[in-house]
Amino acid sequence: LEGVSWEAPAHCVIESIDLFEGPGRVLPTEPVGVTELMVISPFVDGGILRKLGLWGDESTQRRLVTIPSTFGVLAEQKQQPLDNFHDHLYMNSPIHDGVSLDQDGPLDSPLAEEEEPRGLHAKMIVARHRQGNTLWLGSANATQRGWLGPNVEIVARLSVGAEIVDALDAFTRERCHELTPQILESYEQLDPTDRLEEARKVIAATWSVIQRVSTDRHDLIAEADPSPLDRHIQLSVRLLGQLHWVPWPHGAVGVLIPGVSRGEYTEFVECRLASPEEQLSWVQLTPLEPPLDDERDSQALARFLDPRTFLLWIRSLLNGSVLTDGGGEWHETKVRSAPLLRAEGPLWDTPTLEEVLKAWSRDPVRFQEIDRKVQ
Repeated sequence: LEGVSWEAPAHCVIESIDLFEGPGRVLPTEPVGVTELMVISPFVDGGILRKLGLWGDESTQRRLVTIPSTFGVLAEQKQQPLDNFHDHLYMNSPIHDGVSLDQDGPLDSPLAEEEEPRGLHAKMIVARHRQGNTLWLGSANATQRGWLGPNVEIVARLSVGAEIVDALDAFTRERCHELTPQILESYEQLDPTDRLEEARKVIAATWSVIQRVSTDRHDLIAEADPSPLDRHIQLSVRLLGQLHWVPWPHGAVGVLIPGVSRGEYTEFVECRLASPEEQLSWVQLTPLEPPLDDERDSQALARFLDPRTFLLWIRSLLNGSVLTDGGGEWHETKVRSAPLLRAEGPLWDTPTLEEVLKAWSRDPVRFQEIDRKVQ
């Protein structure tokens, strides 16, 4: 970075660029004599908003720009964090779900190349004050975990001219919509399934969790609490294939997954959102530390291979036959009736001496590879 030439836009002076790592940090210091404050963020929590709502005095004009579902959550909180903000403007959600995994078609289609996600992505705090105008701009949402930790964030603090603040003021008034009681009512009246789906989109888009495993523990560790902002919705997790769900407490950055054997290790973690009325679940890719190794693979195979299946697998390696489960493609709807584990060739299970010798004579190197796999 020392060799990079930094150029600030016109009417902007970069005062600092900070990389926030982990907890132990604070909100920006309130400038002296704040006359106008604008908070722009798709995700906002009541704690941060209440603190920012104390900047300035009774004459200070405060504006919040966020998405409708965030307004819905804030409006339901007992502390009423919206009260100190006079202007409530909203834009659409930043999460674009126009593409379905069930759709067929090339990834380089005009839709994939040209259609641009629309909605609120910006995260900034803008303050007019006695000494000038200050803009905080970066990756941090107006949330506890964004500004106070433990999220890893980057934030630039700029001194900007009045032209910049005027342009932001005009842009938000032109492009955003005034919050109305009807918008809040529509959120309150959302179908329970739709509310869960909104929460799922946020979690899936911001999921930053790893699995930390040791000889006696298996933990899911998050950079920040992945729980939904809506306290009426509970997040639970489990490893793919497990029976029991583990609730993820609101405010926690990790949970213990009990009773996990080495053969059950997997990068696939099931997530479930449940409200009093509905629930939904999906799978999140969650890497392990340390990564999966050969010992895990051996134990995973041992969980599913009975003696007969194990012998059939060895025979398929030796003679190159196809060992199937009788099913078709993963998305195929036609039910097949083929017998399970049907192998091409003789019906007996145990590999014969002739098959072993033929495999060795055809390709000694591949024979050694088969021996390694079996071990």
